[in-house]
Order: sequence, then C-alpha cells, then structure tokens
Amino acid sequence: LLPRGLHLELDISPVLKKALLDDHDAVVTDAKLVPLPRSPCVAEVLRRYCEHVAEVGGSAGGGHVAAEVAGGLRSYFDKALMAVLLYRSERPQAMAVLADGRLPSSVYGTEHLLRLFVKLPELLAAAGAGGMSEEALGQTAEAVQDLMNWVADHLEGLLAPRDSYLDHWDFMAGLSGELAAAVAAAGYAGTSAPLPPLQQQPQQRVQG
Repeated sequence: LLPRGLHLELDISPVLKKALLDDHDAVVTDAKLVPLPRSPCVAEVLRRYCEHVAEVGGSAGGGHVAAEVAGGLRSYFDKALMAVLLYRSERPQAMAVLADGRLPSSVYGTEHLLRLFVKLPELLAAAGAGGMSEEALGQTAEAVQDLMNWVADHLEGLLAPRDSYLDHWDFMAGLSGELAAAVAAAGYAGTSAPLPPLQQQPQQRVQG
C-alpha cells in the first residue's frame, strides 16, 4: 500500500468524463463494441505524448519523467485490461483479438486508456507502491495529469467515431466455432452488466 495519508490524486476533466460516459452508453446500453485494433493504439498515444513533451516541455517534469511514466502506464494497461478495464460484453472480443499473443496496448486505444486513468489510483495502491516517496508520487501525479490534459486536448483525433462501433451480437455470430465454445465456457457471452470493478464507474466519476 502507499504510505499512510499518501494517494494519487487525479482530476478527470469534464471532457474525459463525457467520453467515458458516452463509451459506457455505447457498450453497455446499446450493445456495441469498440472496433479493434484501434489506431492510434495505447502504445502509439503514449509515444506521441512523449514526443510532445520532448519538443515543448511542460508540467510533466521533463522528457525523462514522461517516458518513465508512459512506460509504466503501458505496463499497467497490459496487465490490467482483462482484469478491470473491460465490460463483460467486451471480453469475447478481447479473447479473439489477443489470441495471437499481441499486447493489449498494441490493440486497444484511448477509449480503454481513459478507463485506466480512472482506475490508476486504486491500482497503484493495490500494487504495493509503498516505496514511493511523497516527492516521487507527486511527480507521477503531475506527469499523469499532464498526459490526461494532452489527451483531452487531442481527444477528437484519438477516439473511434460512434458510428464505427460494432454490433456485439453481429460480432458474436461471426466467432469461429472453437472460440465461440471457449467464450461460452468462460461465461462471457452476455451483455447484461459490466464487470464489478467498473460497474459504478460512470456515476462515481460524475459525482467526483
């Protein structure tokens, strides 16, 4: 756990909150899926941000800190996607697109990166980041916040258009027999509810 009294504080801007809620409505309410692979993917978004910091500097503590934090975020994304960043109806798609061994950060895009931003304070605490000093935690928070602000400023070019989302049931109907059986065995065929860690996420973001 983080040292007592220390925790990562991030400000989710109204622009990012709206994007999160719109994506939630598309996936959970309207039974849609983000088209994959995404371009730019998470790895590419992070790379572009690091290039931006290297060129213009800013509040992220310089290119070294930005690159270090971006690398950590990519690692967190790859490890967290299947556990806490997907709604239930998205899991069959994840099983299909990641079956060839690709990393989630090379397939998924900003829609799911925004979910990581929301979960990051909880994930950092659960990862046992107690060795972080107050100064290091502050630098991390500043760098992540700067990244979030950059994403918000460039959001239009980073998100998939709503009309490009796939129909969940059409996707399920197109699964191969072997993968469809694996999905059914795993119990991920429904769209009735998101996974528990994200179930109340939109309401929490709005209230916060």
